[in-house]
Amino acid sequence: MLVEVRLWQLPIQINDAVQVYALEKVDASDQNVHALSLDPTDEFCEGDSERCKSNISFHTFNSKMAFRSKVSPFVRSSLSLFRSPIARRTLTSQSKESASYFRFAGPFVIGATATGAGLFAASRLYNNNFTFFENVHAATKVENKPDKTERTFIMVKPDGVQRGLIGDIIKRFEQKGFKLVAMKFMQASEEHLRQHYADLSNLPFFPGLVKHMASGPVVAMVWEGLGVVKTGRVMLGETDPAKSKPGTIRGDYFSFLLCRNIIHGSDSVESAEKEIALWFSKKEELVDWTPAAYKYTFTTLSQQHKGPFQTFAVLHGSSSTCLQTAYNSLLKMSGDGEGNKERTFLMLKPDAVHRGLIADIIKRFEQKGFKLVAMKFVKASEELLQKHYEELKDKKFFPGLIKYMSSGPVVPMVWEGLGVVKTCRDILGETDPAKSKPGSVRGDFSIHIGRNICHGSDSVKTAKTEIALWFKDEELVDWEPATYSWVYE
Repeated sequence: MLVEVRLWQLPIQINDAVQVYALEKVDASDQNVHALSLDPTDEFCEGDSERCKSNISFHTFNSKMAFRSKVSPFVRSSLSLFRSPIARRTLTSQSKESASYFRFAGPFVIGATATGAGLFAASRLYNNNFTFFENVHAATKVENKPDKTERTFIMVKPDGVQRGLIGDIIKRFEQKGFKLVAMKFMQASEEHLRQHYADLSNLPFFPGLVKHMASGPVVAMVWEGLGVVKTGRVMLGETDPAKSKPGTIRGDYFSFLLCRNIIHGSDSVESAEKEIALWFSKKEELVDWTPAAYKYTFTTLSQQHKGPFQTFAVLHGSSSTCLQTAYNSLLKMSGDGEGNKERTFLMLKPDAVHRGLIADIIKRFEQKGFKLVAMKFVKASEELLQKHYEELKDKKFFPGLIKYMSSGPVVPMVWEGLGVVKTCRDILGETDPAKSKPGSVRGDFSIHIGRNICHGSDSVKTAKTEIALWFKDEELVDWEPATYSWVYE
């Protein structure tokens, strides 16, 4: 059987079996742990140095062992050899015929030689240039910290979208320093969700879970960063919101029920890879870009990012059957028409993405009460951008505008609501940030006209053209917010 022990003293004599004193069991993640194989016939007594002498075959030294712990055992072992009666009689003047000077010179010379040899051997061992035993793989499992970036999948469930938490959740990951790689707002089919939750298919709550997740739209995202899979899970909190600590997403956003825990996150790198492949099947949906602040987040790792692992995140929006029925009834009673169904096209430009303002800007429109209909994270081609800005093609700044807009990823969105085109223009502020009032997006977050962070349609007609250019019909999600009756009379 294998046990992990902390070495207290190395043996004086090295025979076929090495005798070691084991003081205590230790955590396998401790870097000073040594892997030892204990004979099953021996007893292991924790904390008793007298009763814990066992014949143990030595496997290997940990390469990160402290210098003192490597040097001192060999020094003690070397000096102990000269304390024996045989050594004293042989190497000192304890015989009757010995000369008096040898009484002092002998021990000094031998002691100096032994000490020097011991220090030399210890230094070679410390530099991993010398071993007494052949190294084999240690039995101790040490949890290594990741040395390269990963990607993770997060899924905020239907209740997250209904409660207007998309912006808040995105902001958590932006502030942490992770990089957004992919994102889209979509209505997942039951078949798609069954594939996603295939490992839960035998559990009794599976049908209800799939029905809940298919009841509203989701925001699917991929985030990238150092150890993002594990860190993302920590940020989300426990699966059971009642056990989540303050500071986590589930702990802060008043999630009480296990079946309404707001968000999903990949539990391993392997799961993340499968989930990303399921939700983002097209390679072009994953955007390869480098944030402006990247080197200040991952200072020494920029050359190590080869073949990153991936993990995936999805934000969901759902309404229960009763809420949807009540909403439909309310529409009939209020005579709601096309006025509340006006749509506008908004796009966050590369400077907004690089500055981590995605969540802040989305939150403005969520809090206003508008409904998100479509959203994705893309790196637009120059051809697409030339079509979008076709009316400006005769302007001198047109080539520079296209080059700038294609220099990094953008976030195109469609928002719906009463008078949304005009109101969104007011929320964004003037085209020139210097003329924008405080409280507007550009007034609060932008300075120069060449970096005015966002675009908004200037008319209903323009909005329809831009929406058709950037989104396919199946990318526009038809859903009903639970708070609709509290936004419109």
